[in-house]
Amino acid sequence: MTALSVAHHFSTEPHGWHTSFACTGPATSTRAASAPKGTKGAKKVTEASDKWYGAGIPGQGKKRVPLATDKEAAWRMLGDLVRAAERGEAKMLDRAAKAKSLKEHLADFEGELSAGVHVSTGRKRRTAPSAKQIQQSVQRVRDVLDGCNFRWMDDLKSGTAADRLARYLRERLKKPRNATDRGLGELIPDHMESLLFDRSHPSEPDPWLDHARVPGAVFEPRPEDRPEAVDASDRAVRDGLADDRPERFHGLELRGTRGEEVEDNVEPGVEPGG
Repeated sequence: MTALSVAHHFSTEPHGWHTSFACTGPATSTRAASAPKGTKGAKKVTEASDKWYGAGIPGQGKKRVPLATDKEAAWRMLGDLVRAAERGEAKMLDRAAKAKSLKEHLADFEGELSAGVHVSTGRKRRTAPSAKQIQQSVQRVRDVLDGCNFRWMDDLKSGTAADRLARYLRERLKKPRNATDRGLGELIPDHMESLLFDRSHPSEPDPWLDHARVPGAVFEPRPEDRPEAVDASDRAVRDGLADDRPERFHGLELRGTRGEEVEDNVEPGVEPGG
C-alpha cells in the first residue's frame, strides 16, 4: 500500500479500534484492574487514548505503531514510516544509513549482537552468542572492510567491489595466521628428511605429496624403498623366506621440534614413517 492509497484509508473516527485502516486513533485501550483475573465482581475498564496509531505499514504486518496525538502530525509520521519501509523492501538506502560509515554500521551491529537483538526469530529462540563469538564475528567483518578498503555504503555497490573482495580472499589464503592454518604442505620443508615413495611404484612420488611439492624440497626414497630393495622383498615372499610383503604406506620422516605438530596434520591415509 503506497502513501497515496493510504490517504484514502485514513481514519476520521475519533475513537475505537480500526485495525483495517492505515492510520487509526485515537484508540481505546483496556487497562487491567488491580484485582487478579477471574476475581468475582471485577470489571474491565476501557479508556480512550489521545494518541493516533498506524497499521498496515509494509513489513510490520498487523502491528499497530504509535504515532502522535495530533492527527496531521500522525499522518506525516505515517508517511515517513511507509516510505522508509518501502525503500527497505526495495533495498534502497535511506539518507541516515548512507550518511554513516561502514565502521559505524559495524559498531551498531556489534551493539545489537551484545544486546541479543538477533537472538530470537519469531517463536524460536536461539542461544545468545558469547562475548568471544561476537568479537570474532565483528573482527572478521572489520578485516574484510579494511582489506578491501570499504569505507562507505556506496563502496559495496561499486562495480569493483567483487574484484576487491576476491583479491582480498586470495591474499588472505597466502597469509595463514598460525602453524595449523599453514597445514602440512608448508611445514614439510622445515621438518623433512625425505619423502617416502609408494613401494608398489618406487619410481613415482606419492601423488598427494607431489601435489604439496614446494620449491627446494628433495624427493628421495629411503634405501628400503628403492626398486632393488622392493624386488628383493618380493622374491623373499615368493620363495617363502618371508611371511609377507612389507606393508605399503605413504608417510614422512620428520625431524625437528615441530615434528609432532606435522604428524597431527597428516591427512587420513598418510601415516608418518621412520
